[in-house]
Amino acid sequence: MAALAVKPDGKEAAVAAGRSVRIWDLAKSASIEELEGFASEVSSVAWRQDGAQIAAGDRSHTIRLWKGDFTPDGLIETPAPMLFWDWRTFRESQCSSRPVPTGSPGSGSYP
Repeated sequence: MAALAVKPDGKEAAVAAGRSVRIWDLAKSASIEELEGFASEVSSVAWRQDGAQIAAGDRSHTIRLWKGDFTPDGLIETPAPMLFWDWRTFRESQCSSRPVPTGSPGSGSYP
């Protein structure tokens, strides 16, 4: 396991391991979904604060997004590795529904 994120409502958890992310129903202790499509090992995973979207980043500098129902919701390629993902450091783009980074390296608000 490389990363773990619990959904804000506490009902599900996303666990990054290898080249996929498994979604677990915490009440049933059962895997309910597997999110795949990564080119390399997944190193980070996070839920949006309202639980409506999940993001996971791999070591090839790609972030994949899924809606709350686990349908694909986009892809972001970054120029550098994502060491962690924090939704609080992202804002909605004016020309896209995808999150975009805010801040800069060293500012304390850059992923």
